[in-house]
Amino acid sequence: MMASSFRLLTAIMALSLPITVTAFEVRQYSTEQCSGLVTTKNVTVTDGCMTDNVGEMAGIINRWSDEDDNGLVLATFSGSECCHANLIAAYGWEVQCVEVSSEVGSWRVLDPNKPDEGKSGDYYSCG
Repeated sequence: MMASSFRLLTAIMALSLPITVTAFEVRQYSTEQCSGLVTTKNVTVTDGCMTDNVGEMAGIINRWSDEDDNGLVLATFSGSECCHANLIAAYGWEVQCVEVSSEVGSWRVLDPNKPDEGKSGDYYSCG
């Protein structure tokens, strides 16, 4: 009896632990040709809306961390709040440099099937 209770408790605890999955390794560059590395970030849907380096980001190389992430995209937005209505572009996995619009004010990892999913407290259906 005690062993089965322990197994049940262990299973419940495992289900309640947060799962951290990295969706993309995003390399941000200061030029459209992806020279001048600004930063490399490992990001996921639950990181929510970001404004990190938007003024310096002219090119990106966007790599999946795992095949399970291949349905996700890196979305860029005008404005600082990642509002759906302000979507500029969405990028999947990229092995080569991709030019990023100078209009970008924010960005985030997004599941196109669950566009409102993200960081707790973030709201993406603005205005």
